[in-house]
Amino acid sequence: MATHGDADQGFTVDSRPEALWVTTWGFWSVDFVPAFLPAVIEGLENRPRGCALVFDLKRLRPLRDEGQAAFRTLMTKALADGVVSIELKGPSALTKLQMLRLIRELGEQQRIRVT
Repeated sequence: MATHGDADQGFTVDSRPEALWVTTWGFWSVDFVPAFLPAVIEGLENRPRGCALVFDLKRLRPLRDEGQAAFRTLMTKALADGVVSIELKGPSALTKLQMLRLIRELGEQQRIRVT
């Protein structure tokens, strides 16, 4: 498991048998967001096609535009590269609304779900 960030903002990337799990927390600064994409993409590159991607968003605060753009880019790339499903677990109300909007924009309501 790889950890990025500190107690105030961050994420972990954990390759589990059933999926690549990304646990997030805090209010991400503009300077922190660029660490997100390469770390998760690297984790996906080490997984077979057809894997699942799970995000634990319980402790993630609402995202600025840069954070939303990073999630949009990541979800687009993951689905194009063979991820079969993406699950967004436990977001706060505002983060959930942000994610639902991104899912609608991507047109991937069948492969991305918020639980």
